[in-house]
Amino acid sequence: MARGKTQPVSKLVGGIVRTWEKRSGGPIERIVICWADVVGQAIAASTRPFELDDKTLIVEVRDTIWRDELARFYKGQILRKLNKQLGGAFVRDLRFRVAADPSTWETP
Repeated sequence: MARGKTQPVSKLVGGIVRTWEKRSGGPIERIVICWADVVGQAIAASTRPFELDDKTLIVEVRDTIWRDELARFYKGQILRKLNKQLGGAFVRDLRFRVAADPSTWETP
């Protein structure tokens, strides 16, 4: 790492844990696999589970319209269905944020 470009240890460890979860079938991978079944194809095409941070699932969305609609009308329903699909209360909260570049997403 070059001088002057240090990162907090928590950020580095978080990245390592997320990589390990993805490779080992951790909760975020399980969420990604069942996402379209939980939310349906229309929502899945405009969203993607991004990160599980202390039982809060960060979901990236295509634009502010999707973010606002999902947060206002679908958050509770998605939480219930997701935890039912996962077989436990893995996710306590959902946070929606607009993706930097959703044009790079794969089609579900």
